[in-house]
Amino acid sequence: MKGSYGVKTLNNKPQGIKTFIIALVLGAVIILPFVIPQGYLDLGGEYTAQTVPIYQLAHKAVRGGEFYWNWDIGLGASGFRSYAQVVFSPFFLLMLIFPTGYIPYLMAPIIVLKLAFAALSAYI
Repeated sequence: MKGSYGVKTLNNKPQGIKTFIIALVLGAVIILPFVIPQGYLDLGGEYTAQTVPIYQLAHKAVRGGEFYWNWDIGLGASGFRSYAQVVFSPFFLLMLIFPTGYIPYLMAPIIVLKLAFAALSAYI
């Protein structure tokens, strides 16, 4: 039988949750060897030099109220325009729950979560 969206299901039950969980577990298995040596994800290159500091700066700006004008961006610029791709991500909003110092340690779980939602989106 066909389930929602024309996807075959077993026993007429959608398999979206199963897809999400399998992707979550596989993502964790793939990322874990990169996390174990340092305790956080350190891929080197652009990721370590740019992505993590950008997330930390955006995190500080949003939590500290320096979202509209931030002197830490060049000679001063709008945080809204400079980091819109980071700030409007639902995954970044999850990071706002934690202190800024936790950002390097949260990057690996966020990547695994993104992978799981990508698999769920592909399933749908």
